[in-house]
Amino acid sequence: MNNDDNVILWLLENDNPAVKYRTQTELLGEAADKMPVVAWVNSFLPTDWVGREGLWSVYYLNTFAECGLSFEDVPLDIEKAIHFGTDYRFEHGCGDYMRLRALVRLGLADEPSVMNIIRTLPEKQLPDGGFLCLHRADKMNRIPKSCVKANMHALMFCAECRKKGIIAGIEDALLDYFWNHNLFYRTDDPNALILNAREGWRTIDTFYPFEVMRVGL
Repeated sequence: MNNDDNVILWLLENDNPAVKYRTQTELLGEAADKMPVVAWVNSFLPTDWVGREGLWSVYYLNTFAECGLSFEDVPLDIEKAIHFGTDYRFEHGCGDYMRLRALVRLGLADEPSVMNIIRTLPEKQLPDGGFLCLHRADKMNRIPKSCVKANMHALMFCAECRKKGIIAGIEDALLDYFWNHNLFYRTDDPNALILNAREGWRTIDTFYPFEVMRVGL
C-alpha cells in the first residue's frame, strides 16, 4: 500500500461523513449515499437557522455546499435560497461572493436572478482587477483599491464556475490582481500580514472555506 492509498483510506473514515462522501463521489467517481451527510449537517445546525439573517445565513448556505450537497438537500425553496438572509443587493463584498459561489455549487447557476448577477459582475470590477463593497466604494471620490478578502472569495467563485463551464467575465483581470500582489504579506512590507490590523481577526478565514468550522462541524 502506497502513501496515496493511505490518504484515501484516511479520507474514507466514518468520523466525517462529508469528507467521506466527497472522496467517494469527487475523487473516486463512485456512487454514494448522501443521506448520512444531510443528517450529519442538520444535527449541528440550530433549529431556527432557516430564519437567520446576515452573514450567518451565508455560512449556513455554504455549509451544505462545502459538504458536497446540492440544492435539493437544503430545506429552502429556490427564491428563499437565493435571497436567504438578505434583501440581496449584491455588494461585491466577501459575503456576496461566498453566497454566489454556494449557489453555483448547489446547482442554481441557471436560475435567472443568479445568471443576471453573474452577467453584471464585470461592471463593478475595479482597475486593479478586484472588487470592493459598494457601500464603501460609492462613498469615495477617488478610484479605490480593491479588497483582498472580496477578491479571494471572487476567485473561489470563478473556480467553481469553471467546473460548471461558466464564464463570468472577471477571471483574467482578477488573476492579474493576484499575479501583481503578494497574497499573505503586504507588498510594501514583506514582514507584515495583509490582514493583521485588528487583534482577534481570523485571517485564515480569507484563505480557506471555513463555513463548516463556523457551524461546529
